[in-house]
Amino acid sequence: NIAKVVAVSSASPSWLNYLDYLNSLILNGIKATSLITLKNMLLSMTNQDEQLLSIVVQLNDCQLSFEPPLVPLTSELSLEEILVEWINSFINRGDLIYVLGYDKT
Repeated sequence: NIAKVVAVSSASPSWLNYLDYLNSLILNGIKATSLITLKNMLLSMTNQDEQLLSIVVQLNDCQLSFEPPLVPLTSELSLEEILVEWINSFINRGDLIYVLGYDKT
C-alpha cells in the first residue's frame, strides 16, 4: 500500500485527490496515444505513397485468391479481422492499466 509507505492516510482527501490526478494523467496519456495511433493509421491508409499492408492477389485456374483473404472463410485471419484486431489493440490499451486507489495503492 503506497499510502502506508509515504505515511499518509489512504482516506485522506488530499491523498485521494492526488490519486485522481495521477489516474487522470495516465488515462489521458493512454487516450492521446490511442488517438495518435489511429490518426497515423488513417493517414497511412489514405496516403497512396505509403504501404500499410500488403495483399497478394493470385490467379489460379481462372480463380482469384487473396492473401490475406478478404472475407473470413478460412482459419487464416481475413483483412477485416486483421484491421479490427489492430484497432481493438489501440483502443484497449487502457485495459492493461490498473487504476490507482481502491485497495490497489
